[in-house]
Amino acid sequence: MNIPEDSPKQLDGQQLAAPQQPAWDGRAVLEIVLILVLFFVVQGEIPPDVNEAHYLAKAKHYWNPDWCPRDHFLQSDDAHVVFYWTFGWLTQWLSLTAVAWVGRLVVWTLLAISWFRLTRVLVGKPGCGL
Repeated sequence: MNIPEDSPKQLDGQQLAAPQQPAWDGRAVLEIVLILVLFFVVQGEIPPDVNEAHYLAKAKHYWNPDWCPRDHFLQSDDAHVVFYWTFGWLTQWLSLTAVAWVGRLVVWTLLAISWFRLTRVLVGKPGCGL
């Protein structure tokens, strides 16, 4: 039997409500910013961190093969082309340390938004993501 997607779900005769999407207001943005601050406090060490030096050097070399042209590691196969295309172009204008911070902020922001949405849907209380 096919049940239309927009029909309410039932379990043992009881109607299940669809999960509420979190409201985007000033408190939501503040909670996401505080989660970002928490990420920085826990893991905001000075770059390069583990593997950042390798990945960023490969990304820079991918976009500028004249940078360290005879380095054996940089001449190896490019296994992370998606990463090189996503962040490597920044190495043309920014230092590797700055690119590391940009990458961290992008990833931390996406993680903070995801964590906020997950905890708000599961728990439903403001501030529970912290």
